[in-house]
Amino acid sequence: MLKIALPIVFLMQSVLAQVQLPLKADESLRLALTSRWHISERDFYKCDLNGDNARDYAMRVTVGEGNCLVQYDVALIADSDGYGFYLLGASPAWLGLVRADSFVLKHKGESIPDFDNFNEETGQPGEIVLQADAIEFVPKEGCCVTTFVFRNGRFHMLTTSD
Repeated sequence: MLKIALPIVFLMQSVLAQVQLPLKADESLRLALTSRWHISERDFYKCDLNGDNARDYAMRVTVGEGNCLVQYDVALIADSDGYGFYLLGASPAWLGLVRADSFVLKHKGESIPDFDNFNEETGQPGEIVLQADAIEFVPKEGCCVTTFVFRNGRFHMLTTSD
């Protein structure tokens, strides 16, 4: 049993060394994702999602093996106990069925459209100026951009349309 566990632990540590997660963030991922996983280096961000100036992380993680692959979009937000784990989305990853959208970090101070508040004179959406970093999913096809903004201890999902 020990011989099987060591390679998996080594795999996780070698992947973590590439994306530079601190020990407490690694612990949070290991508790939430108990099977074998791999972090996408392309979709990995060091950020400040809750505006407290502590280092948070947003990433895509592939979990499982063979026909049991699932892609998770997660955020790890620093708190007094370590890191809170937040699941933003999940999709099957086998047979090329992964999410085809872009995983983008929006920075504090950037504006995003506010489709809940339209300007009646122009018919254009209002703007939300981000008070902290946010995660945005931009589809390769279609029209609906989804942005995750962390406020009041949880993520709020804002979309461009239904």
